[in-house]
Amino acid sequence: LVVDSFYLSGEFKVIGTGTLTVFVDYDDLILNCKNKVCGVKGDTATPTVADKFILVVRGDPTDEIDFTAGQNQSSFYLSVITNVSMDITLYGNGHFYGFIATTSNAVKLNGTGNSDPKSSLLLYAPNATVTVDGSINMDGALIANSYTSNGQAVMRFNPDFTSPPFAFLDPFATFQYE
Repeated sequence: LVVDSFYLSGEFKVIGTGTLTVFVDYDDLILNCKNKVCGVKGDTATPTVADKFILVVRGDPTDEIDFTAGQNQSSFYLSVITNVSMDITLYGNGHFYGFIATTSNAVKLNGTGNSDPKSSLLLYAPNATVTVDGSINMDGALIANSYTSNGQAVMRFNPDFTSPPFAFLDPFATFQYE
């Protein structure tokens, strides 16, 4: 689905076995996910749950998508393919379930708490410096140019992410839409 603008402010369902993929420009993306579930909530025991809703965001590589959760209960159930930087901040019981593929140079993961259940994330950012601050707790896999951790972050490898349900090597090699 190619849209002129996209406003994400809560949970919705994708009916059937397919995937909803939304293409949007960075300047036309609005995220209002504080203190709520954003995306397609599913079985969090399945690490690849967020393959039902994929958000493809195109923008200037110096732009930054800000996924900031509210004080306690915000959780993101989505996957993102983008060429812009990412800033994911999770507080309290906030979580991120899905995959992120980016060609940007920076990804920041910040957080406090979220010890159980922990977030599940496959992060594919081969050009990026990934910076993790705080006491974020994640299972998954990480592919990055470099990794820096400050605080008491816990990042555990999850072998379920060795065969993701999607095929990509360079998600922007053929990325075009008008």
